[in-house]
Amino acid sequence: VPFVSEFTDFVLEGCPVDPIEQVSAGSTISASASTCSDKKEEIEAKEYSHITPEGRKAMRWFRENYMYYSHCYDTRRYPVPLPECVIVPSEQARFKETGRL
Repeated sequence: VPFVSEFTDFVLEGCPVDPIEQVSAGSTISASASTCSDKKEEIEAKEYSHITPEGRKAMRWFRENYMYYSHCYDTRRYPVPLPECVIVPSEQARFKETGRL
């Protein structure tokens, strides 16, 4: 990634989860899973969890003007798009199979 981010007074919101604990389809929801579900709803309700139309427009402008590589369009290195990738046809048309302009 070609940038560095710095944060001050940064607070992570979330819930601890035991990585060993698994909830099968037929079982009841555990107390920790219920707490996490409640916390997720609380976080998603906050203003910062969603991008505004103005923010989305600014991000699109930035991507069109400054983004010169995207691993999402690098089909040589990643023949199958990675889970975080949302393929935008107009962006895909700009990038070569290497993911570069």
